[in-house]
Amino acid sequence: MENKHLFNRFLLKVDISGIQNFIFDIPSDNASKNLKGRSFYVYSLTHFAETFFKQHFSLPAPEIIFNGGGNLLMYLSANENELKTKIDEFQRDFLNSDIYPFIAYVKADDDNFEIQNSQLGTLLSIQKFKRNLNFTQYELSFNNIDWGELSKQLRKSKGFSIITDNKNTIFSIDKLSLTFSKEEKFAVSFENNLLNKIPINETGNVIGFDNIAKNALERGADEKLAALKMDVDNLGSLFIGMEKEKYKQMSQAVEIFFSTTIYTNVLQPYIDSGDIYPVFAGGDDTFIIGAWDKVFEVIPKIHSEFDKAQKEWRKNIIKKDDDITISAGVIIVPPKYPMIRLAEETENMLSLAKKEGKNRISIFGECITWEEFEKTSEMVIFLKDLILKKGESKALLHRIKSSSIGFRSLQDRIRKRNEIDFPKVYRLKYFLRNVKPENKKELDKLFTKYSDALIKDFLANKTNADKSVLTNPAIFPIASRWTELLIKNINQSVYNS
Repeated sequence: MENKHLFNRFLLKVDISGIQNFIFDIPSDNASKNLKGRSFYVYSLTHFAETFFKQHFSLPAPEIIFNGGGNLLMYLSANENELKTKIDEFQRDFLNSDIYPFIAYVKADDDNFEIQNSQLGTLLSIQKFKRNLNFTQYELSFNNIDWGELSKQLRKSKGFSIITDNKNTIFSIDKLSLTFSKEEKFAVSFENNLLNKIPINETGNVIGFDNIAKNALERGADEKLAALKMDVDNLGSLFIGMEKEKYKQMSQAVEIFFSTTIYTNVLQPYIDSGDIYPVFAGGDDTFIIGAWDKVFEVIPKIHSEFDKAQKEWRKNIIKKDDDITISAGVIIVPPKYPMIRLAEETENMLSLAKKEGKNRISIFGECITWEEFEKTSEMVIFLKDLILKKGESKALLHRIKSSSIGFRSLQDRIRKRNEIDFPKVYRLKYFLRNVKPENKKELDKLFTKYSDALIKDFLANKTNADKSVLTNPAIFPIASRWTELLIKNINQSVYNS
């Protein structure tokens, strides 16, 4: 008892770094069999950490503030020197790997969670510049993991637990092992949770990405995949100064949205049909790969669910007036596209959406608002019907896309020189001249919207008007590209017969 004064209360945080590179750094062949296993491995790391620190610092019982999405935040009591030793011990397994658990702590002698959490964030940022390195030979614990087998066991289980010394498990860290369960006894449940959901064929095997892309082909669309990443805007700043109980509630609410709500309310039928593969979802983001046409279909549905959820959070948890928003990046690629490049390019598209003002989606290299995405979707329906039902040539789409060359030039003049070449605006109509007489009226309306958008963009730039109320001219070339991909393999004569 004489050493009791050496124990302090600490707020400790584990932040898993290098997640995306670790998950996607695999060959494209059989990627669908391995991605989910690697994603789940990352998810489990903070649960290993929670169990590890609970076992070594059990009295008084640690308090978990949040565990999910690659982050663990907890209170515990410990001798500081022993805590440092155990942190080093836990990190040892990851010294030579891309994925790494950064761990920081602050003394928590009082109940001022807001200040402690702020200090912890600063310390963790410093830790990320001071990663330990190991220059001796060390065999990583996950080198021998069969990721395909892990994915298989994952999807067949009802939950998992972290236990001590069990040789009948797929992987372990330190003296802890992960075990799956088909019964009802487990620490983390997979019920209505994206954690273990992947598309399965009639023989019970994971559907390959090439077959997922073929689903789009069978619907007459281009045989391609889309990758989508979405995450919450400014979430870190939202938590600044938040008291402990609100922090707990808000963290859990966001986690539930990404891991459960989008599964039960949006993705479940798409996963069951073999069109969507959720790579990861939790914390404050989600990454999915799927048949490109169905990914485009679920995007506005996820956004709509998020909008409803954030209104509930603001009303019932944080009493915030301004909306909490979400941004997205999406790319379209062939089914054999390298996974690591797919992840990097999707991340770049998300970053582009953030840089352009957030609360946006980046698509075909353009950034548009969620309202503009809805307008674009409506325009796709218009163009599709014009071609498939009214017999207009697919060349129309090429002409609209070609007009985007003029659009780029005009936009450059508007933004950089604050001037507009009005004859060039109407010269764009030249590209739409060779259409069926019966479709000219509707296409004139389309062109008028396009030219009006360019001119209003110029006038708004010149007068510093609120451009958020204007039609973004970028939606026209986006809509033409979207439509082109959507009807690429549809035979017009067969469609109309």
